Amino acid sequence: MWFAQSPTPLPLETPKIVVEQIAQSGGAFGLAGWKLGLLVIYFLICAALIVCVTLRTNKSEGLMQQSMAAPSQPTSKGKMTGEERLSDLTNNLAYVFLFLSMFLASVVRL
Repeated sequence: MWFAQSPTPLPLETPKIVVEQIAQSGGAFGLAGWKLGLLVIYFLICAALIVCVTLRTNKSEGLMQQSMAAPSQPTSKGKMTGEERLSDLTNNLAYVFLFLSMFLASVVRL
């Protein structure tokens, strides 16, 4: 008969899927303790840098104050003003941020 065909072949055996979970030791998110500590320090430096940059006066205020003030540089080397301290702190935080960013990008693999 024309509809009699060879029997359907048996299905191939499906490959067995083995799921293996790699145990990770360490703190939260599976990071080692020193990596987590380094990331916390990095986050705090980033937050401090953002705060310092936003607290600084913008350029227009600085230029207007300079044009209205007498000399632009103080003649005596007394105590630093608040603006000078904030500027110095911002520069130092920017340097630490830059070097820590390069260190995290090149050495620490997350």
